[in-house]
Amino acid sequence: MHIKSLERFWSKLVKKAEIHTIRTKLIISFLIMALLPFSIMTLFSYNTYFRGLMYRVSEYSQEVVSRMARELDEYFLDRSPAHQGTGLLLGSAD
Repeated sequence: MHIKSLERFWSKLVKKAEIHTIRTKLIISFLIMALLPFSIMTLFSYNTYFRGLMYRVSEYSQEVVSRMARELDEYFLDRSPAHQGTGLLLGSAD
Protein backbone atom coordinates (compact mmCIF):
# COMPACT_ATOMS: atom_id res chain seq x y z
CA MET A 1 0.00 0.00 0.00
CA HIS A 2 2.72 2.42 1.02
CA ILE A 3 4.90 1.46 -1.95
CA LYS A 4 2.09 2.27 -4.43
CA SER A 5 1.65 5.77 -3.02
CA LEU A 6 5.40 6.33 -3.19
CA GLU A 7 5.46 5.21 -6.82
CA ARG A 8 2.58 7.58 -7.65
CA PHE A 9 4.41 10.43 -5.92
CA TRP A 10 7.59 9.83 -7.96
CA SER A 11 5.68 9.50 -11.22
CA LYS A 12 3.88 12.82 -10.59
CA LEU A 13 7.17 14.47 -9.67
CA VAL A 14 8.86 13.24 -12.85
CA LYS A 15 5.94 14.38 -15.00
CA LYS A 16 6.09 17.87 -13.50
CA ALA A 17 9.85 18.04 -13.94
CA GLU A 18 9.74 17.18 -17.65
CA ILE A 19 11.33 19.70 -19.95
CA HIS A 20 8.95 20.52 -22.74
CA THR A 21 10.54 23.30 -24.78
CA ILE A 22 13.79 23.29 -26.70
CA ARG A 23 14.54 26.71 -25.20
CA THR A 24 14.47 25.28 -21.67
CA LYS A 25 16.60 22.31 -22.71
CA LEU A 26 19.20 24.63 -24.26
CA ILE A 27 19.30 26.89 -21.21
CA ILE A 28 19.74 23.96 -18.84
CA SER A 29 22.41 22.32 -20.98
CA PHE A 30 24.27 25.65 -21.30
CA LEU A 31 24.19 26.12 -17.52
CA ILE A 32 25.48 22.61 -16.95
CA MET A 33 28.23 23.04 -19.54
CA ALA A 34 29.26 26.39 -18.03
CA LEU A 35 28.93 25.68 -14.34
CA LEU A 36 30.30 22.15 -14.14
CA PRO A 37 33.91 23.03 -15.13
CA PHE A 38 33.71 26.17 -12.99
CA SER A 39 32.60 24.12 -9.99
CA ILE A 40 35.36 21.56 -10.52
CA MET A 41 38.01 24.29 -10.73
CA THR A 42 36.60 25.98 -7.62
CA LEU A 43 36.83 22.78 -5.60
CA PHE A 44 40.33 22.06 -6.90
CA SER A 45 41.54 25.59 -6.08
CA TYR A 46 39.97 25.50 -2.63
CA ASN A 47 41.57 22.15 -1.78
CA THR A 48 44.98 23.27 -3.07
CA TYR A 49 44.86 26.55 -1.14
CA PHE A 50 43.59 24.87 2.03
CA ARG A 51 46.35 22.22 1.97
CA GLY A 52 48.99 24.91 1.40
CA LEU A 53 47.59 27.02 4.21
CA MET A 54 47.55 24.08 6.62
CA TYR A 55 51.15 23.23 5.69
CA ARG A 56 52.30 26.81 6.32
CA VAL A 57 50.43 27.02 9.63
CA SER A 58 51.95 23.73 10.73
CA GLU A 59 55.47 24.85 9.80
CA TYR A 60 55.02 28.18 11.59
CA SER A 61 53.59 26.49 14.70
CA GLN A 62 56.52 24.09 14.88
CA GLU A 63 58.92 27.00 14.49
CA VAL A 64 57.23 28.97 17.30
CA VAL A 65 57.21 25.95 19.63
CA SER A 66 60.88 25.20 19.01
CA ARG A 67 61.79 28.87 19.53
CA MET A 68 59.85 28.97 22.80
CA ALA A 69 61.48 25.73 23.97
CA ARG A 70 64.91 27.17 23.18
CA GLU A 71 64.15 30.42 25.02
CA LEU A 72 62.76 28.55 28.04
CA ASP A 73 65.85 26.34 28.15
CA GLU A 74 68.07 29.43 28.06
CA TYR A 75 65.98 31.12 30.76
CA PHE A 76 66.13 28.14 33.11
CA LEU A 77 69.84 27.62 32.45
CA ASP A 78 70.44 31.24 33.46
CA ARG A 79 68.36 30.71 36.62
CA SER A 80 70.05 27.44 37.59
CA PRO A 81 71.77 27.24 41.04
CA ALA A 82 75.22 27.21 39.45
CA HIS A 83 74.64 30.66 37.97
CA GLN A 84 72.83 32.28 40.92
CA GLY A 85 75.98 32.80 42.96
CA THR A 86 77.41 35.11 40.32
CA GLY A 87 74.67 37.76 40.44
CA LEU A 88 72.92 39.77 43.11
CA LEU A 89 69.39 38.81 44.01
CA LEU A 90 66.90 41.56 44.72
CA GLY A 91 66.07 41.88 48.39
CA SER A 92 69.13 40.04 49.67
CA ALA A 93 71.82 41.84 51.62
CA ASP A 94 75.06 39.91 51.11
